[in-house]
Amino acid sequence: GKVSMNFGPLNRDGGWRRLNVAVTRARKEMKIFAALKPSQIDETKTKAQGVKDLKAFLEYASRNEGSVSENSVCKNVLADQIAENIKSAETKVSIGSSDFRMDIGIVDKDDPGRYSRGIMLDGPSMLAAGTAADRFLIQPSVMKGLGWNTERIWSLEWYDDPEAAIENIDIQAVK
Repeated sequence: GKVSMNFGPLNRDGGWRRLNVAVTRARKEMKIFAALKPSQIDETKTKAQGVKDLKAFLEYASRNEGSVSENSVCKNVLADQIAENIKSAETKVSIGSSDFRMDIGIVDKDDPGRYSRGIMLDGPSMLAAGTAADRFLIQPSVMKGLGWNTERIWSLEWYDDPEAAIENIDIQAVK
């Protein structure tokens, strides 16, 4: 019933770097199989930062078990909330037919078949992107190539001050 606090290289100075490399190199998804529960790691019995980080990582993984799946269809509640609060323009949510969808589209007042602005959120569509490069470079550049003028609204901005988040959106973008 006792857990040995020997985690090999994680116990050494700089051992946290090994955990960091293991976690940050995943390109698409990470599957974690552990016979050890985070509660079984007693931080008072070690000074090693790597072991403490392992415990924190296992706690995070157990809290978020099954919450993100590349193939899952997630309802973007945040997109619905923001779209409902944009009173000065007509909006549509989850626009597109591929795995990546524009979270919110602002309908062009002069041409209802087009969008004057696209709003990308840090929600399910962002999580479905495989890498940071996909999220912050490739998706926006592909959307720009398709004629979209895009902006981002961060969920923390929205929860902190919804009115300011909407005021910062250029509803009628330059065409």
